[in-house]
Amino acid sequence: MGCGATKAVQVQPADAVEPLAPGDYPGTSGIPSGVELELDRLSTLDDLPSGESGEPRVLLLGAGDCGKSTLFRQLQLLYGGTAAAKNSYVLAGAVRSHLFHTLREATQGMARLGIEFAEPQNIARAQTLLDVAKVDDATVRGLDDDVAAVGADAGLRAVLKRGAAVHLPESAAYFLDAASRILAPGYVPTGDDVLRMRVRTRGVALAQISAFGRDFEVVDVGGARTERRKWAGRLRGAAAVFWVGSLAEFDQPLYEDEEVNRLDESVALWRETAAMPELEGAALSVFLCKRDVLAAKAAAADADALATLRARCAGSGGADEAADPSALVAQRYLDACPRLSKANVHAVDATDAKDVRAALDAAFRGLAKPV
Repeated sequence: MGCGATKAVQVQPADAVEPLAPGDYPGTSGIPSGVELELDRLSTLDDLPSGESGEPRVLLLGAGDCGKSTLFRQLQLLYGGTAAAKNSYVLAGAVRSHLFHTLREATQGMARLGIEFAEPQNIARAQTLLDVAKVDDATVRGLDDDVAAVGADAGLRAVLKRGAAVHLPESAAYFLDAASRILAPGYVPTGDDVLRMRVRTRGVALAQISAFGRDFEVVDVGGARTERRKWAGRLRGAAAVFWVGSLAEFDQPLYEDEEVNRLDESVALWRETAAMPELEGAALSVFLCKRDVLAAKAAAADADALATLRARCAGSGGADEAADPSALVAQRYLDACPRLSKANVHAVDATDAKDVRAALDAAFRGLAKPV
């Protein structure tokens, strides 16, 4: 990896960290415009106005960073939507952009947590990577060693373990570990590469799909607080709402307001949305993503995390504190909406095609029945 001897990672308390001058630390000057454009391009390729097609409309809603966009891309791939037709060049650029975006977020997280690079030369290497303005074969050629060294640095790996505190995506380690393959000439993304990207939905994305012999119009609307105004006008006439939440956000702060817990925000928003008169006749399903992340916390015997989960779900009607952790989260959504059936709450790993297919089939099967 070219890291050489490693010195101890120095972690200081937040109040002991001296402010960094602009340019002193990689990642503080913002992501290069060329990389940002690649991410914007992926998120807006399917941004189309919702037309009066006559097909049943399914709304994909949820708060930000819940796994909704991953579920949407999986849905497109499984049911023949527009994602399957995207050319490999655009997808390769988007995945490479996501890799560099992950490096930027990780180095910013190091600065926030007072974690230094274990190898001082990796500061300059990281700055080189963050100065990349394009992500084509010619530009990224020769960067493998720098990416490998920065990605393997003990300081950067330390921040990955505390990723929730600085809003790192759960897939950060996946992309850093796959960097040599992603940067290789002629790179073609795998299905996992595409599904594991975290790209915030901007605007409205539309997919035409077919399930059980019937066509559907699936509309994905951004879930960040600044995007929710775009929900207005799309609720009336919806045949169904697929609400997406995360099983792993019980110990995570909201991106827009770190005083607010993400699970609390999602459940409150679900309660408000499900009660809207425009959705009175719509079928309701809840998809709780990131089951794999929750399972990893349980497998690691993360007692603090599981205690936080049980405390966050305490008082939920019918919730058994000794129950499977995902059942505790599911009960909060059931409590928030009396007309939601337990059979319509699905805990899934959104990157697992078989898992998602079973859950989506159950939801679409009911919608496809003749009226």
